[in-house]
Amino acid sequence: MKRTLGVCLLTLISALSSHAQEIRPIITIANVQEKPHTPARHWAWIGSMGFLAAGQFMDYQSSLGKHEVNPIIGNSNGQFNASRGLSLKLAIVGGAIGTQVLVHHFSHNHHSDVMFSGANTVMGSIGLATAIHNYGVPQAK
Repeated sequence: MKRTLGVCLLTLISALSSHAQEIRPIITIANVQEKPHTPARHWAWIGSMGFLAAGQFMDYQSSLGKHEVNPIIGNSNGQFNASRGLSLKLAIVGGAIGTQVLVHHFSHNHHSDVMFSGANTVMGSIGLATAIHNYGVPQAK
């Protein structure tokens, strides 16, 4: 009888131990952290940087060979100075985009993307409006 009881106890313990392996948690792909998707406002910010650069380039290109009212980027004859004008436009675009990229990189979030998109759109629109105006100005002789 002791022998039968011992065998039954051993069978019960082995059955429980084999069942215990099925109870332990199984790691599935659902527990793996997924990379969060990039929000649409981030892509709008990226596009607005291109719009800013395009607006400033159009302003630069439309000023070539024309009379310049701004004495900082005009030469002694009152014409647009291409090297100073390009330097100023690159400084505007580079400073704005460089600052935005640094702030975005160190903040590790997308909360400022809407603000940056708005600022880029305004600065790009100013460049575009200036370019439209410059196309109406006759060439300097």
